[in-house]
Order: sequence, then C-alpha cells, then structure tokens
Amino acid sequence: MKYLILIISFFYISATQTANADVIALKAGHIIMPESGITLNNKVILIEGERITAILESMPENGVETIIDLSDKWVLPGLMDMHTHLTADMTVVGASMTSDTTNKSASYRALIGAQMALEMLNGGFTTVRDIGNASEYADTALREAITEGRINGPTIYNSGKIISVFGGQSRGVAPEREGLWNQEYIDVESPDDMRRAIHKNIYYGATFIKLVVGDNVYSLSDEAMQAAVSEAKRMGMKVAAHAWGEEQSARAVRAGVASIEHGFGISNETLKLMKE
Repeated sequence: MKYLILIISFFYISATQTANADVIALKAGHIIMPESGITLNNKVILIEGERITAILESMPENGVETIIDLSDKWVLPGLMDMHTHLTADMTVVGASMTSDTTNKSASYRALIGAQMALEMLNGGFTTVRDIGNASEYADTALREAITEGRINGPTIYNSGKIISVFGGQSRGVAPEREGLWNQEYIDVESPDDMRRAIHKNIYYGATFIKLVVGDNVYSLSDEAMQAAVSEAKRMGMKVAAHAWGEEQSARAVRAGVASIEHGFGISNETLKLMKE
C-alpha cells in the first residue's frame, strides 16, 4: 500500500517530507486492517520512500530518520473515491452550460482542482477516479502536477473529455452557440467517431474512458459503445458509462463497459450480468 494514510485527526504526511527522509516510523495507537477486519494496537509502521515496508511490534533500534508519534490516533489505509469531478464546482456545474464554472478557463478550472485535491487528501483520500467535467483537459494538468510533486493531492485516474452523443449533457444552448459544450464533451455518432474520440483523449492524457450513454431523447448506439470498449481495451484502458435506468444500463453492460455510473433502477437480470 502507499505510504499516505488517513488519521482520524486528518493528519497526513506530505510528499515533500517523505522525499527528505529515508525512513519514517509511525507510532500508531490503533491500526485498522480492512482486508482482515481486525484492529492492531500499539504498533510501529515503517515507511521507506513511498512504501509501507513493515508493521512492527516496537521501534527499530537504528535506521529511522523521523519518528511521528500517533500513539493516541486511529490509522487506516488511504481511502479511495471512484467518482469525483475535482475541476468542477459541482454546486453550479450541470445547471446550464453558461454556469459560472463552465464559463471559466481551463487554467482556472485546474486551480479549482488543486484546491479540491488538497481537500480530498486532507480528508484521507489517497486515490480518486476523476470522471469528467474538466474543461479542456484540466484534469490531466492536475494529475501531472501532483505526479511531479508540484502540489499535494491524491493519486488521480482521469477520463479527459466525456464522450457522448450530440450536445453532451447540455440543455438549452441556442443554435448560434452550438458547440459550447465541446470544452467538456466530444460528440460521436459512429464507431469510427468513437475511436477518434478515444485517441484524442489518450493523446491529451486520459487514463480511462468515460461515456454518457444518453441524457437526451437519443443515445449512443450499441455499436459505438462496443467500439469504445474494444478500442479502449486495445489501448490497455477501461470504460466507464454514465447511464440512467434499466434500458441504458443494460445496453452499456452488454457492450462490456467496466463500470456503470448511477444506474438507478437496474433490474436483477442486469445486476446478474454485471456480476458475470
């Protein structure tokens, strides 16, 4: 597991501190072990570089550069959030394509992301999947800045632009402003369109693919979704699908997507297919 861990008091070790110390020892009062469901008491967690290397009964006699006393704290592995929108102010985005967030530049959106990423890390989340609504690839800029150690934040897997049918998830855009949604979405109709959209996202730094099956009266075709899964797999990537209700969700599952986002009202039959 990675060295960043959540303490109930929201204590965290910064990447900078770790870079300056060869070995860190945490004196942990209580360690929650999710895989086994047990709690270890009064142990020492040994960290070397970016890895937890051992959980010991007592402090090593030598070799430790830094000792952090968490004897009265509860410690657990970093949490994961698999559906975030770090570069979007979700109090306004989605209301319209002319909201305060979508009218901001990609650079401003990346700065929103930097603030949100730090808040997530301070809250104990060390890995997140950022799943779209990131303007012109502000999610990639955020991920790279964290990876390079320029800012603090969780490990990020990002989708780049959301791939959808014409209009994305926008509502009420006037004809003379057509394409306003393209800062957030890539329009596709055919399997070839889908493959081009995936290539564009990969080029600009996406690490997985996000589809919107359809938030309008029309939706992605089965063939387009199948092309997405096939092309993403060829690139070593997975596909997430935003889908509402049984019909959309079942079609996405049959196409082979790796996850359904939302999916309210899924039938038992589709749930069984997901399990398979």
